[in-house]
Amino acid sequence: MSKVISFNYGGKDYKLEYNRDAIRAIEREGFSFSEQFGKKPFTETEILFRNAFLMHHSGIKSSTVNEIFNAFPRKTELIEALYTMALETANSIFEEPAEGKNLNWTIQ
Repeated sequence: MSKVISFNYGGKDYKLEYNRDAIRAIEREGFSFSEQFGKKPFTETEILFRNAFLMHHSGIKSSTVNEIFNAFPRKTELIEALYTMALETANSIFEEPAEGKNLNWTIQ
């Protein structure tokens, strides 16, 4: 679905990635892809970063997520990448099915 950000922190390998469950969690927290990103930069940044751990590291402690975020260089670039990754995953709901799996439907 989306790209992956891989890094090592404290001797442990991490992968930040989104799936549809992570996008649902983001939306439940009030994040909206239809509004302008950056209206609430602190909250939006926190939501994007924290939920990027859900797919591969769901049991990670909030304090560890905060430590990792504080250690990240180039935060603007990081948040832009996370936003793009999340948006691509959110938009995947509109992808057409693979050939041979099409369902025919009509409006009456």
